[in-house]
Formats: sequence, C-alpha cells, structure tokens
Amino acid sequence: MAKLAIVGNGLTSVEIVTRKRSWNRAALSGMLSGAWFGIFMGLLLSLISPTFTWQLFAAAVFIGAALGLFLQLIGYAVSRRSRDFESISQVIAANYQIVLEPGQLARAQDALARHP
Repeated sequence: MAKLAIVGNGLTSVEIVTRKRSWNRAALSGMLSGAWFGIFMGLLLSLISPTFTWQLFAAAVFIGAALGLFLQLIGYAVSRRSRDFESISQVIAANYQIVLEPGQLARAQDALARHP
C-alpha cells in the first residue's frame, strides 16, 4: 500500500511531566552519560594505543564521568528556575483521515478484510 497516506487533523501538543528534577538527579544523570562517553573514548584510545592498559581506560571513564557531572550541573543551574521538571512531548490528532490514490479503494478494502 505505497499509495496511501494517513492525515491527522486538529493537532494538539501535549507535554506529560515524568518527574521532578533535582540536584541529585542531575548529578547522577551527568555522571552516567559522561561515563558512557568515557567508555567510548577509553575503547577508542585502547584501539590506537600499541598496548592496552586498564589505567588509561579507567582514566578515560573517570574523566568522562567528571566532565559529564560538571556540565550537567551547570546546565541544571542555568535552567533550574524556568524548567524544574522532565517531560515527554507528544503531538496528538483529534481525528485521522486515510487518503488513497484514485483506483486504490478496492485494493485497500480487500487488504483490510484479510487482516481485521
């Protein structure tokens, strides 16, 4: 069915609050994302280094976690008053229309009849 479109009408933006932000959450989030970046950099440095050392890998993870923590806390401090929560945004349509090319109606009805 490459000749069909689903069109949403009456679009509304909905923002669902998932949790309150805090200094502890910001710190933990920054450390974890920074540690993942540090793991990536540690593996990359290990591949280009002639010999693998755990000290180099651990240093990359530690530096990444510290940098992530620092940057996340700065970002939280800047946006704290205006946005003190985390949320998910969605766009919801009031109704939908199915638009077909001329001559495709019988084929679409047949496909719907076979797969209820």
